[in-house]
Amino acid sequence: MHPARKGSYGRRSGSTLIEAAASIGILVTFLASAGGVVSSSFGAYVDMTAVQTAEEIASRVMNRIVWELRFAPRESLALQEPPIARSISYRKVIGWSPDGPILSAVETLSFQSGQVLASGVALAGGVADLTFRLDGRTLTATVSVERSATREHTVALVREVKVSL
Repeated sequence: MHPARKGSYGRRSGSTLIEAAASIGILVTFLASAGGVVSSSFGAYVDMTAVQTAEEIASRVMNRIVWELRFAPRESLALQEPPIARSISYRKVIGWSPDGPILSAVETLSFQSGQVLASGVALAGGVADLTFRLDGRTLTATVSVERSATREHTVALVREVKVSL
């Protein structure tokens, strides 16, 4: 028979329950922190996407307004309900004759139910407002776009363009 070794009773290889609980606690704390970072990053991404979408809509609307009105003589412009209107009628110069410019049929740019329309055809949706103001030889168009970003944030963007006539 072998004599019992001193101090060998109760010693095992591996970890105790307390060590395992401490390891799990540290792991949970780390994962919670990482989850907070991911959630925060996702919220920032959603906000950024909403801003980019609003910018794209506003730019598209403003570029089209400038494109449509660049050959419209001042005398062909007619605001609906001046001094600030949500619709403008105009005629573009489409050619020249010995008697003067040849003008297109009457066209309109308008805002209805969240859409910008060019002669009844939708140019952009998701617009909060579009107004036109005519001061002398300057036409000012203002577009407002709103986009929901996160539950707590809404992106509101206002762009203005002035067209000299």
